[in-house]
Amino acid sequence: MATTTIQIRSDALKRHRIAAGLTSNYALARAMGLEQSTLSRTLGTGRAPSSLFVAGLLRALQPATFEELFELVELAPTEDAA
Repeated sequence: MATTTIQIRSDALKRHRIAAGLTSNYALARAMGLEQSTLSRTLGTGRAPSSLFVAGLLRALQPATFEELFELVELAPTEDAA
């Protein structure tokens, strides 16, 4: 069985960040209440963001919605799951 996770929609994130007047990832991280390193690590690794990350991003980029900023993706099953 495949596992479902969430992934950030990079294009929407950039568009909403600019619309919110947050001209850098540093400004976005501050608006989210996170360290810039946490933002960079989450964006750079492609890992599923934590609930604190999701909440901070939604707060910082209001009125953007969860559906606009994130998508559900299915991960390929691992050999252990087969």
